[in-house]
Amino acid sequence: MNKIYKEYWNPLHNYFLPSFKLKEKTRIGGKIKKTFERPKTPAQRILKHPKYSGFMKNKIKYNLERLDLIELKRNLEKELKKFYTLLDNSRRVTI
Repeated sequence: MNKIYKEYWNPLHNYFLPSFKLKEKTRIGGKIKKTFERPKTPAQRILKHPKYSGFMKNKIKYNLERLDLIELKRNLEKELKKFYTLLDNSRRVTI
């Protein structure tokens, strides 16, 4: 499972799956209005942030060029299938 997270899920999530980030919340009477930023991936957020160094940004750019979304997703599905097969086989009890 650790291999699945490290090699497939984390790169897929951090480089290709955008998420919303809360910008502000304002109370209007009894209701709360939430405003969100445009969806970005965590990698895009780091590339835009002035706090991070050139080394970190170069590393992320290198990973973005190297990673292939379709291959990553295909390998993730293959590894999950193996994992669930192992899990299913370990739960079977023979009498």
